[in-house]
Amino acid sequence: MRNKITGLLLLFFLFLPASLSALIINEVMPANLGECIDPSWNFGGWVELYNPTATAISLNGMVVSDHKGHTFTLGPAHGSVPAHGYKNLWFGHYDEKNFPAQIDFKLDCDGGTLTLSQGQRTVATVSYPAALPRNTWARTADGADSWSNATPTPEASNSTATFALSRTAPPVPDLPGGWLDGPLSLNVYAPEGADLYYTTDGTVPTTASKHAKTDTDGGATFSISATTCYRFRCYKEGALPSSVVTRSFISRTRKGSNTEFGNAMLVSVTTNPDYLYDDQIGIYVTGTNGGWSYWIYANYYQDWDRPVNVEIFDPEGLPLVNQEVDMCMSGGRSRYSNTVKNFKLKSSKKYEGATF
Repeated sequence: MRNKITGLLLLFFLFLPASLSALIINEVMPANLGECIDPSWNFGGWVELYNPTATAISLNGMVVSDHKGHTFTLGPAHGSVPAHGYKNLWFGHYDEKNFPAQIDFKLDCDGGTLTLSQGQRTVATVSYPAALPRNTWARTADGADSWSNATPTPEASNSTATFALSRTAPPVPDLPGGWLDGPLSLNVYAPEGADLYYTTDGTVPTTASKHAKTDTDGGATFSISATTCYRFRCYKEGALPSSVVTRSFISRTRKGSNTEFGNAMLVSVTTNPDYLYDDQIGIYVTGTNGGWSYWIYANYYQDWDRPVNVEIFDPEGLPLVNQEVDMCMSGGRSRYSNTVKNFKLKSSKKYEGATF
């Protein structure tokens, strides 16, 4: 009799669903700053699941929970993790009707624990540290026991990521930006052994951007004679890219006019132009991906957040604020009727922990 019971138990374990034991949390990105756009057309945090088995695993009915007591039950909209494949779970911006595949809470940028369970059984769990913006916390190989900070590889193998426990120190400009009353020289210093890259179109610098030639002291000089918004970033072998440093220089004289702005507070918002004007993802245009309101579909009716840098200067040109924040459209009918539209700037800890 005992042998029959043992045989039944063995059969039971043999036929346990693969979903109860096989899925692996492979990568965590709480501070997704313009790196990976989610199904809701926002830059929400995400977690990548990896399935090392030869059978697809359904997520329907599994529960995602965190260290703060948030829970969310996955449904048909979350699909399956393909055999030997990857699946992102996206956090925040949940909408039951339009975006049911989003999870109705945000990943904690201060670090925490995330658990995937089915019934009373834990399928996968991970404890992750405070987020490094624009980087992930990832296994050093798919399914490996070791973890490190890394460049993001959403729904793809971690083998293509760059891993490092440290991040390159940021570049140091010698001027704060502000009003431009005449030609000036800006010196920007990179840490030893690092390469300095920059843009003037509002985008975040990459190694494909303009490369600044530095002298023996690590400094590069930029001559400025007209309104220019610089964004700088350093890259160094063996380390992750630095944070992004922004400096805006705004001429007091309007282009093509002798009229001056005068003594006024100066607010400069710098970002990728696509986040404002692209037909699909731009928040400032009618576009082709719009929400419905006041008898028109328009992108500016969507509740989208876009990463920007804001600088605020007092009338004397002294800097008051310089940090990255979220930008979104604001108002009701004014979004349709006003050519110059209202927007909001929202600080968040995901931007280097900075708040206003």
